[in-house]
Amino acid sequence: MSKGVTAAGSFVDIDPIAEERAIRGALKAREAYKRYYDQTDQSPLKGVIDKEARYWFDKGADLVDILGGLPRRDERDHGEE
Repeated sequence: MSKGVTAAGSFVDIDPIAEERAIRGALKAREAYKRYYDQTDQSPLKGVIDKEARYWFDKGADLVDILGGLPRRDERDHGEE
């Protein structure tokens, strides 16, 4: 902010590895800096076809503003679908 930042956003991992730890921290930062913090985004690094990865993706969807996607990630493990 001392450098003139007027808005911020974060891509947050919500997956079988990070679980909710990263998003909880991002939501705390968002509240603390709500004047500047515009959005929180999720991109499923582990894909969405794997059952556990999909669980965390769905859980994170309720906590973020923007959902991203990495279709090639699922294609690598599950083939073209």
